[in-house]
Amino acid sequence: MPLSKVQSNSILDGAIAASDLASSLNLTGKSITLPTGVGGKVLQIQQETQWIASEVQVSVGSSYNWSTVTITPISNNSRIILFSNPQFFTRSSDGGSYANTHIFADDITNNVSVKLNEWINYSDNRATTDGLRLRYPFIQFFNNSVTTQRQFRLRAYANGPNTSRIGGEHQVTTMCIEIAN
Repeated sequence: MPLSKVQSNSILDGAIAASDLASSLNLTGKSITLPTGVGGKVLQIQQETQWIASEVQVSVGSSYNWSTVTITPISNNSRIILFSNPQFFTRSSDGGSYANTHIFADDITNNVSVKLNEWINYSDNRATTDGLRLRYPFIQFFNNSVTTQRQFRLRAYANGPNTSRIGGEHQVTTMCIEIAN
């Protein structure tokens, strides 16, 4: 039975206090069916944590791969959220050159790469002399229709014309979160 009326003597500011509500709804031995399209329940979380002790330079045309996260989906009708928070490094000694680093979310199992960002690591002669480290949170959704193992990762690609830099002295967490559709 839908709630059609709320009575309270204390609703003066538009807020309803918990003490103003009473419920005698008993669901013992009963089930509730949610309408189609109601989802978002977290089914599982898998993560990898990686410590990067010092700066990593990535040559033009090459990639740097962060830790791969393996997940075996519980449902064949879900979504996988890939989340990672890497740090990048740039400094004025890179001169007027730049790296134009591209960031990809890789579904390794299905050989799918999604470009998430470009122009990371841009540097010119006005950049800080001792280096600037910036963290970028990346999130990508992937549809899932299987219950077999899948692998995901975040990847930096040095598009050139200069070296890309992964900032050192930081911890990167990469997570796969399976949610119900």
